[in-house]
Amino acid sequence: MTDAIATRLSMTAIISIILAGSVIYQDYRDSTGPEDGSSRPRYNFCIFGSMLPLLLFIQFPLRLSVFGFQNAAEFTSSVCFTIFLHICLYDTLLLPAILFLRRHISARVCAALWLLPNYLYINMYSCMQITRPLLIIPVSEQLALLLLLIWAAGFFGVMISHIISHLQFRRRICSRAVPVQDQDVMLLWEKETQRANLQKADFPLLISPDIRTPLSIGLFRATTCILLPDRSYTAQELSMIFRHEAIHISRLDVWTKFFLLFCTAMCWFNPLMRKAMSRCAEDLELSCDETVLLGAYGEERRQYAQLLLSAAGDSSGFSTCLSASAASMRYRLKSVMAEAPKKTGALLMGCISFIMLITCGHVTLAYGNSTGEEIVFRSEEPRLFQIRYITEMDDVTDSVPIPAQEFTCTDTDAFYAAISGLSMARLSETPSLTSNGRYLSITFHEPMGITDMVLCDRFVKVARYGEHSDQKIYYLPVETEREALKQTLEEVLIPLEE
Repeated sequence: MTDAIATRLSMTAIISIILAGSVIYQDYRDSTGPEDGSSRPRYNFCIFGSMLPLLLFIQFPLRLSVFGFQNAAEFTSSVCFTIFLHICLYDTLLLPAILFLRRHISARVCAALWLLPNYLYINMYSCMQITRPLLIIPVSEQLALLLLLIWAAGFFGVMISHIISHLQFRRRICSRAVPVQDQDVMLLWEKETQRANLQKADFPLLISPDIRTPLSIGLFRATTCILLPDRSYTAQELSMIFRHEAIHISRLDVWTKFFLLFCTAMCWFNPLMRKAMSRCAEDLELSCDETVLLGAYGEERRQYAQLLLSAAGDSSGFSTCLSASAASMRYRLKSVMAEAPKKTGALLMGCISFIMLITCGHVTLAYGNSTGEEIVFRSEEPRLFQIRYITEMDDVTDSVPIPAQEFTCTDTDAFYAAISGLSMARLSETPSLTSNGRYLSITFHEPMGITDMVLCDRFVKVARYGEHSDQKIYYLPVETEREALKQTLEEVLIPLEE
């Protein structure tokens, strides 16, 4: 096992253990309350529902300002391809499995499993890079660009249309809303926010004639408000309603709804994604019901079930409501009335997160049709690139390689011709190329500085050092060219005596 693989396994195991531990800890906090004096909301969630989209949106402008447009565009395209492919596969597998899991593990973990792809951003870091892709799909540069443009058009189309729909829905339900004046109702809301340990929970409490179910709406704290239908509720019903919405706010479930939209937009071409996101929304509500009814039995559960039936209504955009989906009501009521506790699901969370993270990035695209003359020699005269060192090394890392054997070249013309004639393609996922095998490192001195070229089986790493330093890895798709290069190197390279 190489150091890179060991590092990837170790990092993935640590993250999985932390996630499993967070499930156990949050189960304890939900049941007993924040007795440790923590300022965090009592009903916090183990996964922040918008971590991945926010990081992706931040990465592009950061790279644009530091490395330029080309680097930012290539990096963003690479990450998006890897992530959307993995989300498609993950959600497609989880979709049929979730019905079985709901019967055996807590609703909190069922909901959290849908959010696990948020941690795919970890694979962007060098310590989590794969050593070699398992599957490389060659496509032409023109086709890759066309597919990228089609995907981007669909992505932004879905995102923009849903954001507009959210704004229209918010305007419709808030246009005639008025503040709650009843002090008893306000006291019940204050009691539930204190129970949830919501700090400075100064969210507007409104009554709207345009809704049929209680809901909270708004992505940001300053825009969040809680709306009640224009009807009367008992004190017991209000306590349940406010506890339900306080849990949603504590868990930032509106940001989870944003993540659902992001996943749907990322995989807009997959017909199963909308169904998967609908199931995720159901699990969010089931998880909230489960937490509202912690320690509740018999009559209290029956009252909550009646409240759900009487409060069925419409919800849209980035909002969370007490009871919206008639399609899931039967299962939701059955879950509410079931008093038998389910398994925590912490071990399952750890195992699935480990599998998801360790399998990410093993499928990549190879695009473009450049040559060694264009990439290595930048279409200049090869003789301007003077060979200084040709070294076989024990490992390929980002650090200084360990030399195993030095060579001299007896026929530079044949050597340059073999390098120049190579077909080279860019990879959408950049591997680390770390291995215990021996690979050839070639150092050229050239007018712009130094160029290092590392030949690793089907891959070539080209690193430049000078006024414009960079490092890229290319794929050699033509097997006959690789064999011809290997044969040429065997003929023209002679080991130096020690």
